[in-house]
Amino acid sequence: MDQATEQISADVPDWTRERPRQFWDPGRKLLLTVRRYQFWRARGGFFGALSCKFIVLRHRFWSVVTGAEIPLTCRIGGGLLIPHPNGIVIHPDAKIGVNCLIFHQVTLGSRGRGGVPEIAGHVDIGAGAKILGPVKVGAHARIGANARRNCRRRATRGGDGLSRRNGQESDPINRFRSWAMDDAHSPMTTTADRILGKMGADFPSIKAKLHQAV
Repeated sequence: MDQATEQISADVPDWTRERPRQFWDPGRKLLLTVRRYQFWRARGGFFGALSCKFIVLRHRFWSVVTGAEIPLTCRIGGGLLIPHPNGIVIHPDAKIGVNCLIFHQVTLGSRGRGGVPEIAGHVDIGAGAKILGPVKVGAHARIGANARRNCRRRATRGGDGLSRRNGQESDPINRFRSWAMDDAHSPMTTTADRILGKMGADFPSIKAKLHQAV
C-alpha cells in the first residue's frame, strides 16, 4: 500500500472531497442533493417536507445530466468521489463506506434476491466494474476496471482474496475459483477449471516445499 493510500482514512469521512469546486460540477451536485435530502428528511416538519420536494426535483435534474442512478435514500459514507458519474448505478440498499472512489459505468446491485454489496471505507472501483449480490469488499481495496462479480451467497473480498462464508474458509485455489468463475458452462470457465484442478492437485506439495524452504 503506497503512502497516498495510507493517508486516506477508511473510517473518518473527508467531506471536502464532495464539496462542489465550481458551478457546473454535476457529480458533486448530484451527491449534494442526496445529502440535503437525507438531512431534511431526518429533520422532519413542514419545512423539512417542503424542502425534500424541492430537492427531489434537483436530484432528478442532476440524475439526467449525469446519467447516473443514485437513489436519495442510499447509505453512502462521506467523502465519496465520482469524477465521471455517467452510467453509475447503485442499489438503494447497497452500503458504501467513507472516502470511496467510483468511476463511470459501475454497477452495485443485486441478483434479485439474497442481498446487495457492502463496500468498506476507502475502496476504489474502476470504470465498468459490476458487483452484484451479497459481496463484502474490505477497506482500502482496489477493484479493477470492468471487473465482474456475481454472488448468490455471502462472500468477502479483501486483501487476502475472496472466501465464501459457509462456516470455514476454503483454500486459496478454491477461493480463486469462487471469485473468477461465474458461468459454469462457458468454454473459458471449463478450460480454467481444468487448469485450476491441476493446480489444486499440486498445491499441497507446493505448499509443503515452501514451508520447508522457509
